[in-house]
Amino acid sequence: MKFRFWGVRGSLPCPPSPEALKAKISAILQRVRPVDLGGPEARERFMASLPPDLFGTVGGNTTCFEVGATPEEVLVIDGGTGLRELGTSHEVHNPGGKHYHLFFTHFHWDHIQGLPFFPALFLEKNRVTFYSPMRGFETWIRSQMREPFFPVPLTAFPARMRFVELTGEQVTVAGTTVRWKKVNHPGSCFCYRFDRGGQSVVFSTDTELRLEDFAQIEENQSFYDGIDVLVLDAQYTLDEAIDRTDWGHSSSSMAVDFALAFNVKTLYLFHHEPSHDDAKIEEIGRLAQWYADHKSPETLRVLVAREGREEEIT
Repeated sequence: MKFRFWGVRGSLPCPPSPEALKAKISAILQRVRPVDLGGPEARERFMASLPPDLFGTVGGNTTCFEVGATPEEVLVIDGGTGLRELGTSHEVHNPGGKHYHLFFTHFHWDHIQGLPFFPALFLEKNRVTFYSPMRGFETWIRSQMREPFFPVPLTAFPARMRFVELTGEQVTVAGTTVRWKKVNHPGSCFCYRFDRGGQSVVFSTDTELRLEDFAQIEENQSFYDGIDVLVLDAQYTLDEAIDRTDWGHSSSSMAVDFALAFNVKTLYLFHHEPSHDDAKIEEIGRLAQWYADHKSPETLRVLVAREGREEEIT
């Protein structure tokens, strides 16, 4: 099962500032030696040796995540600003049309603000099915795409659209079993579990972990225990989380504790705080891996969710 991050920031988009870009360039130039400029291969080696916070960026788009399905069907979670780039990528080679299955965790601005600019909606050959366990969500989607919020109503887009209110315990889409579970966030929010071919991914953004979430009860174990990949809200450091109780987000250390409690194989820290720059986020990732190894050596792999990062569970 493949998956890809198209937007990893929380709360609001945060493109890198001119000052941040200048600081990166300055730091890179300080590392350059004459031997690093000896030719194309030398330059490539030098760039490959740079730390992630200098050579690249975590990304500035808000929440959008893709779970690979088939060439004709695409599973998407949330419609933050990363949705535009996801759609642009898929529409480059799309002669016969695709079916986009778009699952919403909730409807705060940073999870829907890319929807009016989703390229798939502009083509009649495409189908787009929207899913949510929240009753009446179709009205919310249509309401944010009308005056005075947006000049073009959803009815003006030619793609064939359908709204599905999720009921029961699971649904099968494009050969993938999808389950959902309510998480702790103001106004309500849901996480999703995707299973296919014995592989599993849980996507849990905007989640403020509570003591009861760690309880080893059937509901929690059947949803989380032993999954391959957990993408989990880790917007804050522990100090920040203590000062922001009931804001609806977790800390990286709490995310590690949770992943270890349910024998998760790989944890992606997600929904990054907009005030944290690349260096800060990379430091949080390193400390989270150290913390995981300290508590249970070589048990959990901890990674920072990066825009454009594509992985395949093997």
